[in-house]
Amino acid sequence: MSYNAFLRVAGSVLRPRESDVDWGVNNQGGCLYAVSGDQYTWFNTPLYLEQGSTIKYFRMYYNDQNASSNSFAFLTIYDLYGNVVDEFGVSSNGTGENYATTTELEHVVDYDSYSYVINWSSYSLGSN
Repeated sequence: MSYNAFLRVAGSVLRPRESDVDWGVNNQGGCLYAVSGDQYTWFNTPLYLEQGSTIKYFRMYYNDQNASSNSFAFLTIYDLYGNVVDEFGVSSNGTGENYATTTELEHVVDYDSYSYVINWSSYSLGSN
């Protein structure tokens, strides 16, 4: 049986990979931003998909109000030892509310061999 399904992850569920970072969420609770610490801090969250499903696209929705930098997101696939096997990345472009999508992928989810993580960085500090 074949069907299309979408999984959305709110930015506010991501957590910093370093402990010396202060972060906040917008007043609606869905968007995330770094308040202090390293402006290049990466935030992440595990991604749980059905075993054997096929990942076709990775998309980031964003509200980027910082004209001087873009944010970046990666669907990262790690092997059993924590090594990066593959990454599919997107970035914001300009300012405003928009989204960025990868080209079509054909990755079959295999938890016997891989772990799946969403990694994101705003590359700036503040709510913009």
